[in-house]
Amino acid sequence: MNNDAPVTEKEKQEQIQLPGALLLAAREKAGLSIREVAEQLHLLPNQVEALETDNFSFFNGPIFCKGYLKSYARLLELDAEEVVGLFSASLPGQEQAEIKKPAAVAQPIQRPSKGYSLQYWLAGFVLVLMVFLWAAYQGDSSVETVESTALASTEIDENNNEFVQELKPKVDKIAVSESSTQEQDIAQIPQRPDQLAEGIISQPLPDVTGEQAVLDSILTDTIGSLLHFSFTEDCWVEIKDSSDKVIFADLKRADDKLELSGLAPFEVLLGYAPGVSLDYNGESFDIPIRSGRNSSRFVVGEE
Repeated sequence: MNNDAPVTEKEKQEQIQLPGALLLAAREKAGLSIREVAEQLHLLPNQVEALETDNFSFFNGPIFCKGYLKSYARLLELDAEEVVGLFSASLPGQEQAEIKKPAAVAQPIQRPSKGYSLQYWLAGFVLVLMVFLWAAYQGDSSVETVESTALASTEIDENNNEFVQELKPKVDKIAVSESSTQEQDIAQIPQRPDQLAEGIISQPLPDVTGEQAVLDSILTDTIGSLLHFSFTEDCWVEIKDSSDKVIFADLKRADDKLELSGLAPFEVLLGYAPGVSLDYNGESFDIPIRSGRNSSRFVVGEE
Protein backbone atom coordinates (compact mmCIF):
# COMPACT_ATOMS: atom_id res chain seq x y z
CA MET A 1 0.00 0.00 0.00
CA ASN A 2 1.43 3.32 -1.05
CA ASN A 3 1.19 5.78 1.85
CA ASP A 4 2.65 8.63 -0.23
CA ALA A 5 -0.49 9.00 -2.44
CA PRO A 6 -1.59 12.63 -2.78
CA VAL A 7 -4.51 13.80 -0.56
CA THR A 8 -7.52 14.95 -2.50
CA GLU A 9 -9.45 18.14 -1.79
CA LYS A 10 -12.38 16.16 -0.41
CA GLU A 11 -10.12 14.40 2.06
CA LYS A 12 -8.66 17.72 3.15
CA GLN A 13 -12.18 19.00 3.88
CA GLU A 14 -12.99 15.92 5.95
CA GLN A 15 -9.81 16.37 8.02
CA ILE A 16 -10.78 19.99 8.92
CA GLN A 17 -12.84 20.21 12.12
CA LEU A 18 -16.22 21.89 11.58
CA PRO A 19 -17.87 24.23 14.16
CA GLY A 20 -21.19 22.36 14.33
CA ALA A 21 -19.93 19.52 16.56
CA LEU A 22 -18.25 22.03 18.86
CA LEU A 23 -21.48 24.02 19.30
CA LEU A 24 -23.57 20.89 19.84
CA ALA A 25 -21.26 19.56 22.55
CA ALA A 26 -21.17 22.91 24.34
CA ARG A 27 -24.99 23.29 24.24
CA GLU A 28 -25.56 19.83 25.71
CA LYS A 29 -22.99 20.54 28.39
CA ALA A 30 -24.81 23.76 29.28
CA GLY A 31 -28.13 21.86 29.49
CA LEU A 32 -29.90 24.04 26.93
CA SER A 33 -32.47 22.85 24.44
CA ILE A 34 -32.58 23.89 20.80
CA ARG A 35 -35.74 25.96 21.44
CA GLU A 36 -34.14 27.80 24.36
CA VAL A 37 -31.12 28.68 22.22
CA ALA A 38 -33.39 29.80 19.36
CA GLU A 39 -35.36 32.11 21.67
CA GLN A 40 -32.20 33.73 23.07
CA LEU A 41 -30.63 34.21 19.62
CA HIS A 42 -33.95 35.24 18.02
CA LEU A 43 -33.63 32.42 15.48
CA LEU A 44 -35.85 29.57 14.37
CA PRO A 45 -35.18 26.10 15.84
CA ASN A 46 -34.35 24.68 12.39
CA GLN A 47 -31.73 27.43 11.95
CA VAL A 48 -30.03 26.34 15.20
CA GLU A 49 -30.08 22.74 13.99
CA ALA A 50 -28.51 23.82 10.69
CA LEU A 51 -25.63 25.50 12.55
CA GLU A 52 -25.00 22.40 14.68
CA THR A 53 -25.05 20.10 11.64
CA ASP A 54 -22.84 22.40 9.54
CA ASN A 55 -25.64 22.80 7.02
CA PHE A 56 -24.56 26.29 6.01
CA SER A 57 -26.37 26.14 2.69
CA PHE A 58 -29.53 26.77 4.75
CA PHE A 59 -28.49 30.42 5.08
CA ASN A 60 -28.17 33.16 2.50
CA GLY A 61 -24.41 33.33 2.23
CA PRO A 62 -21.28 33.03 4.38
CA ILE A 63 -21.72 36.49 5.91
CA PHE A 64 -24.94 35.42 7.68
CA CYS A 65 -23.32 32.15 8.80
CA LYS A 66 -20.43 34.01 10.41
CA GLY A 67 -22.80 36.32 12.30
CA TYR A 68 -24.98 33.48 13.62
CA LEU A 69 -21.94 31.38 14.59
CA LYS A 70 -20.39 34.28 16.47
CA SER A 71 -23.60 34.93 18.44
CA TYR A 72 -24.03 31.20 19.20
CA ALA A 73 -20.43 30.91 20.43
CA ARG A 74 -20.79 33.90 22.76
CA LEU A 75 -24.00 32.42 24.20
CA LEU A 76 -22.18 29.18 25.04
CA GLU A 77 -19.11 31.13 26.30
CA LEU A 78 -16.86 29.77 23.54
CA ASP A 79 -14.13 31.59 21.64
CA ALA A 80 -16.16 33.28 18.90
CA GLU A 81 -13.11 33.92 16.68
CA GLU A 82 -12.09 30.25 16.87
CA VAL A 83 -15.57 29.07 15.88
CA VAL A 84 -15.73 31.51 13.00
CA GLY A 85 -12.19 30.49 11.95
CA LEU A 86 -13.26 26.84 11.74
CA PHE A 87 -16.15 27.84 9.53
CA SER A 88 -13.91 29.94 7.27
CA ALA A 89 -11.36 27.12 6.94
CA SER A 90 -14.09 24.75 5.77
CA LEU A 91 -14.99 26.96 2.84
CA PRO A 92 -13.45 26.60 -0.66
CA GLY A 93 -10.61 28.99 -1.50
CA GLN A 94 -12.75 31.30 -3.67
CA GLU A 95 -15.38 31.82 -0.95
CA GLN A 96 -12.68 32.51 1.64
CA ALA A 97 -11.24 35.19 -0.63
CA GLU A 98 -14.67 36.78 -0.99
CA ILE A 99 -15.14 36.84 2.76
CA LYS A 100 -11.67 38.28 3.48
CA LYS A 101 -11.89 40.80 0.65
CA PRO A 102 -12.50 44.23 2.18
CA ALA A 103 -15.73 45.84 1.25
CA ALA A 104 -15.51 48.67 -1.21
CA VAL A 105 -15.60 52.04 0.50
CA ALA A 106 -18.64 53.96 -0.60
CA GLN A 107 -17.61 57.22 -2.16
CA PRO A 108 -19.96 60.12 -1.55
CA ILE A 109 -21.61 61.42 -4.63
CA GLN A 110 -20.53 64.95 -5.33
CA ARG A 111 -23.03 67.13 -6.99
CA PRO A 112 -21.73 69.45 -9.67
CA SER A 113 -21.38 72.95 -8.29
CA LYS A 114 -21.03 74.78 -11.60
CA GLY A 115 -23.95 76.96 -12.55
CA TYR A 116 -25.53 77.22 -9.09
CA SER A 117 -23.62 80.33 -7.99
CA LEU A 118 -25.14 82.38 -10.80
CA GLN A 119 -28.63 81.17 -9.92
CA TYR A 120 -28.18 82.08 -6.23
CA TRP A 121 -26.93 85.55 -7.13
CA LEU A 122 -29.85 86.08 -9.52
CA ALA A 123 -32.40 84.94 -6.90
CA GLY A 124 -30.85 87.26 -4.31
CA PHE A 125 -30.97 90.21 -6.70
CA VAL A 126 -34.64 89.59 -7.50
CA LEU A 127 -35.47 89.37 -3.77
CA VAL A 128 -33.69 92.66 -3.00
CA LEU A 129 -35.44 94.35 -5.92
CA MET A 130 -38.86 93.20 -4.68
CA VAL A 131 -38.15 94.50 -1.17
CA PHE A 132 -37.06 97.87 -2.57
CA LEU A 133 -40.20 98.20 -4.72
CA TRP A 134 -42.45 97.26 -1.81
CA ALA A 135 -40.80 99.86 0.45
CA ALA A 136 -41.19 102.51 -2.23
CA TYR A 137 -44.87 101.65 -2.66
CA GLN A 138 -45.50 101.90 1.09
CA GLY A 139 -43.81 105.31 1.16
CA ASP A 140 -46.01 106.63 -1.67
CA SER A 141 -49.13 105.30 0.08
CA SER A 142 -48.17 107.08 3.32
CA VAL A 143 -47.63 110.39 1.49
CA GLU A 144 -50.99 110.07 -0.28
CA THR A 145 -52.69 109.29 3.03
CA VAL A 146 -51.17 112.37 4.72
CA GLU A 147 -52.14 114.58 1.77
CA SER A 148 -55.69 113.24 1.68
CA THR A 149 -56.01 113.72 5.44
CA ALA A 150 -54.80 117.30 5.23
CA LEU A 151 -57.17 118.02 2.32
CA ALA A 152 -60.13 116.54 4.17
CA SER A 153 -59.26 118.61 7.26
CA THR A 154 -59.16 121.79 5.17
CA GLU A 155 -62.53 120.98 3.59
CA ILE A 156 -64.06 120.32 7.00
CA ASP A 157 -62.76 123.64 8.35
CA GLU A 158 -64.15 125.50 5.33
CA ASN A 159 -67.51 123.75 5.65
CA ASN A 160 -67.63 124.55 9.36
CA ASN A 161 -66.92 128.22 8.67
CA GLU A 162 -69.67 128.33 6.05
CA PHE A 163 -72.06 126.58 8.41
CA VAL A 164 -71.27 129.01 11.22
CA GLN A 165 -71.78 131.99 8.91
CA GLU A 166 -75.18 130.63 7.83
CA LEU A 167 -76.22 129.79 11.39
CA LYS A 168 -75.18 133.07 13.03
CA PRO A 169 -78.11 135.21 11.70
CA LYS A 170 -80.59 132.55 12.80
CA VAL A 171 -79.10 132.40 16.29
CA ASP A 172 -79.15 136.20 16.60
CA LYS A 173 -82.75 136.26 15.48
CA ILE A 174 -83.76 133.65 18.05
CA ALA A 175 -81.89 135.53 20.79
CA VAL A 176 -83.66 138.79 19.91
CA SER A 177 -87.04 137.02 19.87
CA GLU A 178 -86.46 135.45 23.28
CA SER A 179 -85.27 138.74 24.71
CA SER A 180 -88.39 140.58 23.53
CA THR A 181 -90.61 137.82 24.89
CA GLN A 182 -88.93 138.06 28.29
CA GLU A 183 -89.38 141.83 28.33
CA GLN A 184 -93.10 141.42 27.62
CA ASP A 185 -93.44 138.88 30.41
CA ILE A 186 -91.63 141.19 32.85
CA ALA A 187 -93.85 144.11 31.88
CA GLN A 188 -96.98 142.07 32.69
CA ILE A 189 -95.83 141.33 36.26
CA PRO A 190 -97.61 143.67 38.79
CA GLN A 191 -95.23 146.15 40.38
CA ARG A 192 -97.07 146.64 43.72
CA PRO A 193 -98.04 143.96 46.27
CA ASP A 194 -101.72 144.89 46.06
CA GLN A 195 -101.60 144.54 42.28
CA LEU A 196 -99.93 141.12 42.71
CA ALA A 197 -102.66 139.97 45.12
CA GLU A 198 -105.39 141.24 42.82
CA GLY A 199 -103.84 139.42 39.89
CA ILE A 200 -103.68 136.16 41.79
CA ILE A 201 -107.25 136.44 43.08
CA SER A 202 -108.63 137.47 39.73
CA GLN A 203 -107.15 134.43 37.99
CA PRO A 204 -109.66 131.52 38.00
CA LEU A 205 -108.49 128.21 39.48
CA PRO A 206 -107.94 125.52 36.83
CA ASP A 207 -110.32 122.57 36.73
CA VAL A 208 -108.04 119.59 37.44
CA THR A 209 -110.84 117.03 37.64
CA GLY A 210 -110.90 116.35 33.93
CA GLU A 211 -107.12 116.44 33.65
CA GLN A 212 -106.77 113.88 36.46
CA ALA A 213 -109.24 111.58 34.74
CA VAL A 214 -107.26 111.84 31.52
CA LEU A 215 -104.04 111.20 33.45
CA ASP A 216 -105.53 108.13 35.13
CA SER A 217 -106.72 106.85 31.76
CA ILE A 218 -103.25 107.30 30.22
CA LEU A 219 -101.61 105.61 33.22
CA THR A 220 -104.01 102.67 33.00
CA ASP A 221 -103.44 102.24 29.27
CA THR A 222 -99.66 102.37 29.79
CA ILE A 223 -99.07 100.04 32.73
CA GLY A 224 -102.47 98.33 32.84
CA SER A 225 -104.64 97.64 35.86
CA LEU A 226 -103.10 97.01 39.27
CA LEU A 227 -103.75 94.02 41.52
CA HIS A 228 -102.56 93.96 45.13
CA PHE A 229 -102.94 90.75 47.17
CA SER A 230 -102.31 90.32 50.90
CA PHE A 231 -102.09 86.84 52.44
CA THR A 232 -102.79 85.76 56.02
CA GLU A 233 -102.61 82.03 55.17
CA ASP A 234 -100.74 79.88 52.66
CA CYS A 235 -102.53 79.96 49.33
CA TRP A 236 -101.97 78.79 45.77
CA VAL A 237 -102.48 81.64 43.26
CA GLU A 238 -102.96 81.53 39.49
CA ILE A 239 -103.73 84.68 37.47
CA LYS A 240 -104.41 85.11 33.74
CA ASP A 241 -104.67 88.43 31.86
CA SER A 242 -107.10 89.44 29.11
CA SER A 243 -105.15 87.41 26.51
CA ASP A 244 -105.59 84.25 28.62
CA LYS A 245 -101.87 84.29 29.38
CA VAL A 246 -100.77 83.09 32.80
CA ILE A 247 -98.92 86.03 34.39
CA PHE A 248 -98.47 84.39 37.81
CA ALA A 249 -98.77 80.87 39.20
CA ASP A 250 -97.13 79.98 42.51
CA LEU A 251 -97.68 79.27 46.21
CA LYS A 252 -97.76 82.33 48.46
CA ARG A 253 -97.06 82.05 52.17
CA ALA A 254 -98.74 83.80 55.10
CA ASP A 255 -97.80 87.52 55.47
CA ASP A 256 -96.70 87.66 51.79
CA LYS A 257 -97.67 90.48 49.43
CA LEU A 258 -98.23 90.26 45.67
CA GLU A 259 -98.52 93.17 43.24
CA LEU A 260 -99.23 92.63 39.54
CA SER A 261 -100.12 94.85 36.58
CA GLY A 262 -101.60 93.96 33.25
CA LEU A 263 -104.53 94.37 30.89
CA ALA A 264 -107.93 93.62 32.43
CA PRO A 265 -110.00 91.59 32.82
CA PHE A 266 -108.07 89.11 35.00
CA GLU A 267 -109.10 85.55 35.75
CA VAL A 268 -108.02 84.66 39.31
CA LEU A 269 -107.85 81.25 40.99
CA LEU A 270 -107.24 81.09 44.76
CA GLY A 271 -106.67 77.79 46.53
CA TYR A 272 -107.55 79.17 49.98
CA ALA A 273 -109.62 82.33 49.44
CA PRO A 274 -110.47 83.06 53.15
CA GLY A 275 -106.78 83.88 53.75
CA VAL A 276 -106.52 86.46 50.94
CA SER A 277 -107.53 90.12 50.54
CA LEU A 278 -107.47 91.97 47.19
CA ASP A 279 -107.26 95.62 46.09
CA TYR A 280 -108.00 96.43 42.44
CA ASN A 281 -106.69 99.80 41.19
CA GLY A 282 -106.53 101.04 44.80
CA GLU A 283 -110.03 99.91 45.75
CA SER A 284 -110.97 96.93 47.87
CA PHE A 285 -112.43 93.97 45.99
CA ASP A 286 -114.77 91.42 47.56
CA ILE A 287 -113.53 87.94 46.78
CA PRO A 288 -116.43 85.54 46.14
CA ILE A 289 -116.10 82.30 48.11
CA ARG A 290 -118.21 79.26 47.26
CA SER A 291 -120.21 77.78 50.06
CA GLY A 292 -118.63 74.64 51.40
CA ARG A 293 -115.33 75.32 49.59
CA ASN A 294 -112.31 77.44 50.43
CA SER A 295 -111.18 77.86 46.81
CA SER A 296 -112.40 80.64 44.56
CA ARG A 297 -112.31 81.36 40.81
CA PHE A 298 -113.45 84.81 39.69
CA VAL A 299 -112.85 87.61 37.19
CA VAL A 300 -111.58 91.10 38.07
CA GLY A 301 -111.90 94.21 35.89
CA GLU A 302 -114.89 93.36 33.77
CA GLU A 303 -116.80 96.40 32.54
